[in-house]
Amino acid sequence: MKRKGQSIVEYLLIFAGIISAILVVKGTLNTKLQSSYNQLANQMGNAINHINFGATGGSSSGGE
Repeated sequence: MKRKGQSIVEYLLIFAGIISAILVVKGTLNTKLQSSYNQLANQMGNAINHINFGATGGSSSGGE
């Protein structure tokens, strides 16, 4: 009976270690993904502003 209790404790410690590792990796990936999304959003915003200003500049030279 004592060996069975010891096995359960060992499995719980292994399980706790795995959960801890998953949480650390999740936190690291979350930070990196957020940084990547922000960088992508900035690049897309810059590209849209470039297109909008290019279209506005070209249409303002037209005469009525």
